[in-house]
Amino acid sequence: MSLKTDRLLGSTIENFKHNLLQYGFLFLPLTLVATKLWQKDRALSLVILVSAILHFLFGKYGWFERYANYYLLFAVLICLRASVNMKLPVLPAILCLPLVFFSCVQATTRTPLATSNIYHQQAQMAKIATLLAEPVAVNDLGLVALRSGQYVLDLWGLGSIDVLRYRQSNARHDWIHELMDKKHVSYAFVYDQAFFAKPDNWTKVGELKLLQRRITPAFDTVGLYATGPSSIAKLSAILKAFPQPQNDNPPFSLSIMQ
Repeated sequence: MSLKTDRLLGSTIENFKHNLLQYGFLFLPLTLVATKLWQKDRALSLVILVSAILHFLFGKYGWFERYANYYLLFAVLICLRASVNMKLPVLPAILCLPLVFFSCVQATTRTPLATSNIYHQQAQMAKIATLLAEPVAVNDLGLVALRSGQYVLDLWGLGSIDVLRYRQSNARHDWIHELMDKKHVSYAFVYDQAFFAKPDNWTKVGELKLLQRRITPAFDTVGLYATGPSSIAKLSAILKAFPQPQNDNPPFSLSIMQ
């Protein structure tokens, strides 16, 4: 067995364990429903069983509960249908779901502040990138990629296959510098905590700091970097002219260092 296959198998087993601890109780009502359906609709019964197995093996939870909702909704609807059509005693359990899925309830009630976080961090980054009108490197894909209208180099690897290959190989430490030069990228908006070793040609021009209670972003501060004298001057001029909130309790602050 290759090292890559061994790692994949190990991560899949760990993911299954985590899902089982979080949502393992769903197996009981879903197995009951699938068993009852087996004599009437084997296709639907197989869909229920296979989807449960696939989700528990490869599905995720957490991250503001956005990666498990599709399956939780499917499971609840299946159980509701069973309680109505087959008169199975699953309705009392369904009524208790808000207590069982308390993390989902919390995510729902915190959505207004969570979206405000995105606006006052990611949307401000997108505005700065739009004013630059040049390619930008980021490590958290979002509104910069959606709104800037320019090429965005994803330094985390979700949206840039070259980056993913570099990160997986761990062969060299200067790939960021090399790849930014190759893609003609002179700016980087990143969380400093995500990059302990930064390219030597990066100069921090400013910082965008979220002042609200942080819900959705990974970190509250984004470092705004440029790679040469002309790009440093341009980014500095844009940050100095960038409008900041003028109130007693601002949601974000923008500090300029160059």
